[in-house]
Amino acid sequence: MYNGSVIRGVLLGLLVLLTSLCCNDHVAGQEKEDASPCPTPYIKIIKPKLAQPGQEITIRGRRFGEYEESGDVIFTPGLSGRIMYWRNNRIRVEVPPGAQTGEVVVKTKCAASNSEFLKVEHETSQDGSDVKKQPALE
Repeated sequence: MYNGSVIRGVLLGLLVLLTSLCCNDHVAGQEKEDASPCPTPYIKIIKPKLAQPGQEITIRGRRFGEYEESGDVIFTPGLSGRIMYWRNNRIRVEVPPGAQTGEVVVKTKCAASNSEFLKVEHETSQDGSDVKKQPALE
């Protein structure tokens, strides 16, 4: 028969193993991919960091979803950009008219991402007022 200390040691070892398998967020120093059916998107970088309304920017990250219908890109002060390209790890979006310097967020059906800063530069006329772009003639 086994003594009580051997059994306790085995049970403790199993408990440690099960805890590490189910509850740790890091494996060998790397972040585990979110396997939930509704993962939270994450923005790694926005390029360029300075843009004008009408200009395309690229958002790199993960867990955006595979299709444009997966979500939306929200610019300060709460405006949606026109999606040009959308994949799980990269989005190209047009900065909307009226966007201001501030945070950009990717919203999916599941959750909102972290925010990343974008400086929005508006064209100005010689008198310092904003220049309104005329729509292109077709």
